Amino acid sequence: FLVQVASQFGETVALAQLRGDVARVVDVVESLHPIRMSNYRGRILQPYASSLGKAIAAYQTPDRTNRMLHTYGIFPLTSATQTDMRKILIELAEVKAQGFAWDKGETVSGGQCVGVPIRDEKGQVVASMSISMPKERFTAELETVVPAMMKKMALEIEKAAAEVR
Repeated sequence: FLVQVASQFGETVALAQLRGDVARVVDVVESLHPIRMSNYRGRILQPYASSLGKAIAAYQTPDRTNRMLHTYGIFPLTSATQTDMRKILIELAEVKAQGFAWDKGETVSGGQCVGVPIRDEKGQVVASMSISMPKERFTAELETVVPAMMKKMALEIEKAAAEVR
């Protein structure tokens, strides 16, 4: 699934999984562009800044979301990083309502990412997938198309996982 999305857009696609109270990258397909957003397996994600982390944290119980935020810590990564707890919680509620998360330069200046939640057979969000690219390549057209396409792909992943079980 990651290869399919990466091939369609030519950008970096990553998969993260909730492990304890952290979201951790478990797989990455890197863009072939010389200038790209990058990720790596094992990376622990910011539940308040990265689209992968937000797409997981937004769907947890309030207690677990708070543990995720405090386990990682809240500090600025770029000038766009939100560090006000009240605003972070409002944004996570928006993520949950819209079904996807943005990272607009919050973890890496000049980066743009869209992350979507992935649910297990019980409907619990246990993972997320994102597409990342430099802001210069993230056109207005992509901004309208990518979130819906990523949500559709997440549903396909959930369906395939259910068939394997």
